[in-house]
Amino acid sequence: MSGQKFIAIAGNIGAGKTELARLAAAGAVEAGPAWPGGGPRFVDCREPVARELLSEPEAFLKTVPGQIIILDQAGRLGNAREFLELAASRFLDVRILTTSTLPIGAAGKGAAARAWPPPATLAGRIASVWLTPMTMSDLKEFGVTNLRRRMLHGGLPE
Repeated sequence: MSGQKFIAIAGNIGAGKTELARLAAAGAVEAGPAWPGGGPRFVDCREPVARELLSEPEAFLKTVPGQIIILDQAGRLGNAREFLELAASRFLDVRILTTSTLPIGAAGKGAAARAWPPPATLAGRIASVWLTPMTMSDLKEFGVTNLRRRMLHGGLPE
């Protein structure tokens, strides 16, 4: 997360967002200074207890000064966009990595297009990574030549 306050990873289910976030967390622990509380906080937003914990963004952010927070499946939070805007404006030492199937703030049909670009409060502060299904060229590199198999498996890596 060097140089970025926020990183948002979006992509299809099964594209590897959570695995990438876990690897980033492990890398931050190995490469960075000793973080209070034992390293970056990995929060699985699919869990009701996590959503409750994050329902009061200001209270939560006050407990994690100077830390890296990883919000896996952040799209499940009803207040993800507001959470990031608050962190950007008032909690300048907290860095956040999010994963979600749609960009933060997107909901409903055509939501991905409406959710980008990010709000002005996040513009220039958020780096986005889109994980896409494998392309034909990717498949060739991995030795997968059966188009039928690709269509049945969605083109995602196994």
